[in-house]
Amino acid sequence: MIPYLFGSALFVRVVLTVLCALIAALFLFLRHVDQAAAIILILLGCLLTVFSNPLFLSFYRVKGIQIRPWLFLFTNPLSFIVYLLVLPRSLVSLRAAALGFLLAQVLPLCLFLIDMTGRVQPRVSWRYIKKYSKTGALFSLSQSFDYVFSRLDIFLIQFALGPYSVGIYAAGQRVVSLFQLIPSSFHVVELPEFHRAAAKNPLMLVERFRNLRRLLCELAFLFFGLLILNSRFVVDFLFNERYRSASTVVVLLSLSSILLFINYPYYMLGEAINKIRERLFARIYTFLLTIVLVFVLLRYSAINGAALGMVLGQLGFLFLLHRVTAGYNAGLLGLLSDTRSFVIGALALAFAFLCGRALHEGFAKVILVSVLYTLIYVVLGSWLKLVTSLGALRQLRSERSLAEQASTNNAQLQNAE
Repeated sequence: MIPYLFGSALFVRVVLTVLCALIAALFLFLRHVDQAAAIILILLGCLLTVFSNPLFLSFYRVKGIQIRPWLFLFTNPLSFIVYLLVLPRSLVSLRAAALGFLLAQVLPLCLFLIDMTGRVQPRVSWRYIKKYSKTGALFSLSQSFDYVFSRLDIFLIQFALGPYSVGIYAAGQRVVSLFQLIPSSFHVVELPEFHRAAAKNPLMLVERFRNLRRLLCELAFLFFGLLILNSRFVVDFLFNERYRSASTVVVLLSLSSILLFINYPYYMLGEAINKIRERLFARIYTFLLTIVLVFVLLRYSAINGAALGMVLGQLGFLFLLHRVTAGYNAGLLGLLSDTRSFVIGALALAFAFLCGRALHEGFAKVILVSVLYTLIYVVLGSWLKLVTSLGALRQLRSERSLAEQASTNNAQLQNAE
């Protein structure tokens, strides 16, 4: 079955890639667009990206091969950086950079094709294409809304405030986006396990979902708590003084990213239980709501308002995803239990912030408040886990004692009879 599914998906992508390239080239030629060659090269690079990820990456994921495809994908940014470093200054241009971008996409694609020789013989099946086209269209539309949603704030800031505000906001956004590789990596590794659990044991699916939700929540508060504490230092270190106002954006977008970490397991759960259509509608509703929130709030608080709108949008998406996956997400009590690190992180953050106010600005302060926050967060988290484990053990012993007592009573009744 895999050769037919893989071959059919590969065929569809090849056809769509050729059509998109031809339409784009014809449009640029007829409109006489400046730098048309560079745009075509960049577009071809983007179109080739979808072969390496998600198509080839999904094949390795199904086969249970995790490390090798990531090494292939890592050659993409590495080769592009090397290309830019060795490119002579006399040849530096937009077209040359676009060519390097295209070559950087071709390299992992070639590595995948060479390595997959002998692993699978692709076969095209019109029956499979017809069967999965509707689901594929829904999934593609959902991915498109995800892409636009992730850049919605930038589009609206450009429209309402102009390029200067976009530059300040984008500086803060770049700092926060560095950590988003963490949940996306778990998404790649864990999604097949979600599907296997959904097919074999729904209880196992719920347990796997809760474990991932709890883990990502704990990681989110650890990393973004440190980033919130040191937001001003990080912005000053990476950029100049003109970007200092981006520190508030970093704080707000860190809160938004915490919610994004929590939303990832829900997103995977919705796909595993075949709620792709409902998940798409949830994204569309959130998309429309976030447009209104960002556009209204940036009128009052400029780029900080836009960041706050993204926080509220992610919160609304969490609410809708929780409803879509009802019956598999352990309910509201399960959500509160799995996100209890929020309380721990808030306490650790408040204490470290108050202690940091007594220190002079500088690298020493960053080190001290970071170590203090990490220690408090880890110690409180370990203590809470210990208390929870002891409580569960005490409950188990109580239930066992009641069961033994009931068994003894039944035996006495049988003897009396």
